[in-house]
Amino acid sequence: MNCTLREPSINHDEAILYLHGWGGDMEVQSGLLDELCLSGFYVLNFNQRGFNTSTGKRSLTSWHLDASLLTNYLADHGLRVWICGLSTGGTMAISTMDINKRLAGGIIMSPFASLNQLFEDKPELRDRLHGIFGQFTESDYRAADAYSKVDNIPPRPMVFICGDADVTIPSSHSRLLSHKAGESATLVTVPWGDHILSTIPPTQLAKMIIDWIARVKFRENSNP
Repeated sequence: MNCTLREPSINHDEAILYLHGWGGDMEVQSGLLDELCLSGFYVLNFNQRGFNTSTGKRSLTSWHLDASLLTNYLADHGLRVWICGLSTGGTMAISTMDINKRLAGGIIMSPFASLNQLFEDKPELRDRLHGIFGQFTESDYRAADAYSKVDNIPPRPMVFICGDADVTIPSSHSRLLSHKAGESATLVTVPWGDHILSTIPPTQLAKMIIDWIARVKFRENSNP
């Protein structure tokens, strides 16, 4: 797999693992990743199997498994790891948290709740996704069923960030997931925000994430 590790000049022993969406571009939010690194985070992003220069067959079943391996790589180097994903990457970030308890929390952007819910709300996406991945297997449906897993994640925190003008995946999916996760989840809806949140400056989006992590750590320190 093709990976990029951004190394901060000021290190506070934390890392963010970034998962891209079905468009397959690990640098689609490069401005955000740069800002997070400037704030002191190691940032590891990668192309999923079969996308761009990463070899192998595209398969949703492998996404969270590969992300879990990279989580362990970062954690084994003494870093506290947060997972961040966009679109399919957000959905699969929840699946990764479900199987890897070493993740401190999740930044979930513009996710879909499950393939079944996605195709019910946006049936036109079925053929598009089949063109990217081929016909989905039962394993794919299970791997991408964030709704069935999201209430396994607490008490680890998650923040759901979505745009209220997202025409690709309805923001209702983020609301469904955050509601099911309960008090451990925070929902942020960006006014006029599109699917990849390009309508909000990277500095502002990064500050939103950094401030959320700071609040999580404050609550942890206040309730040892």
